[in-house]
Amino acid sequence: MKIEKVSNDSTVNVAIDTIRLNKQAIIFCSSKKSSESTAKDIIEHLPNKKDRIMDKLAKQISDSLQEPTTQCIDLSLCVRKGCAFHHAGLTNEQKHLIEKHFKNGDIKIICSTPTLAAGVNMPAFRTIIKSLTRYNGSWSEYIPVLEYLQMSGRAGRPDFNDDHGESIMIAKNESNAAKLIEKYIFGQPEIVASNLANLSSLREYTLSILSSGHAQNKKTLLEFFSTTFYGYRLTKSQVSIADEQNSLESILNCVLLDLTKFNHIKNAYSNLDTDFISSSELLKQDSDSVNKITVTNLGRTVVSLCIDPATAHDIVTCLKKKNVSSYMEFSILHMIIYTCFEREMLIPHVKRLSSLEIINLEIEYKNNLLTDVPEVYDVDHTRFKDALTISKIIYDYMNEKTEKDILNAYGMTPGIFYSIKKDCVRLLFVADKLASFHDMKNVVRCIRKTIFRIEYGVKEDIIQLVRLRGIGRVKGRRLHRNGIRTLEDIRVKNEKVLSKLIGSKTAKKLKEQIRQK
Repeated sequence: MKIEKVSNDSTVNVAIDTIRLNKQAIIFCSSKKSSESTAKDIIEHLPNKKDRIMDKLAKQISDSLQEPTTQCIDLSLCVRKGCAFHHAGLTNEQKHLIEKHFKNGDIKIICSTPTLAAGVNMPAFRTIIKSLTRYNGSWSEYIPVLEYLQMSGRAGRPDFNDDHGESIMIAKNESNAAKLIEKYIFGQPEIVASNLANLSSLREYTLSILSSGHAQNKKTLLEFFSTTFYGYRLTKSQVSIADEQNSLESILNCVLLDLTKFNHIKNAYSNLDTDFISSSELLKQDSDSVNKITVTNLGRTVVSLCIDPATAHDIVTCLKKKNVSSYMEFSILHMIIYTCFEREMLIPHVKRLSSLEIINLEIEYKNNLLTDVPEVYDVDHTRFKDALTISKIIYDYMNEKTEKDILNAYGMTPGIFYSIKKDCVRLLFVADKLASFHDMKNVVRCIRKTIFRIEYGVKEDIIQLVRLRGIGRVKGRRLHRNGIRTLEDIRVKNEKVLSKLIGSKTAKKLKEQIRQK
């Protein structure tokens, strides 16, 4: 394969060659920053040309936010020349537009993080793997062979009559090339692990299986899991009596003990009168293995929420700890993020608050937080600080700080910000259902107000206004600032006055809504 050199960057050379062949390629990069810089490097070697479709696409991408960020502008410039970058930092609308126009051939090159390697049907003639190492938080390490195979598997498009595809690794030098060939071309893939090996998943699925009736007792539960890939792998890995404590039966006993303590199931153990029970004592209770296990009403509620039972238990424990009738929404927000971090939501890459800012928040909300404040030397202190940072980001938005200011202050991309918002609303919904189950009316009211303010990004004083169609946080605040603060104020106010504040079309629709009410 002979490729013309147009740049000192081999990745750019292969990308330009792909375009000259009138083909498409996905370039896999190790980070969001690398995917963006690679796309910008490629367009430097592409001609400027007028194209109505690409100009329209570029405008759609830049207009996907009320205030376009630098990332939006960069992506828009790349798209005009038929190249794009794709990663978790983009909005869902931007990602959808890029995927759609890549599939129909308008975009020739996508520079992506491994997010496109699985789960999205985006085949290309070439996959170009720019880097086969990734920073793990401490140092760079080679990606797994399975991940390389997943990326390479994107090469070749039978639907486009391609009789073959090409997967190209970019090596630093000949020595590095030999190592990559040995590891990825001739190397063996890693052993596949079951997701059930994660205790969080195992708890959730165990409760779900019991609730659905697919298993009624310990005996049928063990039989069910023995037929899974997890059970098969666990049996194969057990080579000695010493591994008995890691056997499927022992692990399930521990899970059932947790679910019993959480009051999600009953009858798993006939004589559970202590907070601690050893593995050997658990195994002695085999006489109960045919007794029917009953899922409690709380357990069924947890199943319907699709959440780890341990997380649900932690949330309920925190909500019951104090009376939150007079607490600010920040308390609820911090509690849900702190209890669900890592287990239910990913920790985003954002600029953390400084030590002084953390201390000030701890002092300000010390008597309102629903979780204990860990000591600085506790293992949970970092998670506590991260939860404060994420809570402050969302709380700033709830207090009408602009998206642009938030993104700049915390070094975030729009996609990450929207992902955090979505996770918070989802987990607050879980807290709402659990609080409702326990008839905690004051807590439910506080949670629902928090959800509403997150979704609309407003302070409490304009909630009534933004419930109206066509009124967002900006127009709602403008109306409030001009003395229009209730539905009655809108009803009695002259339409011409409203038009000057929010535009004639919106004012007309607003009057129609008020008349209907």
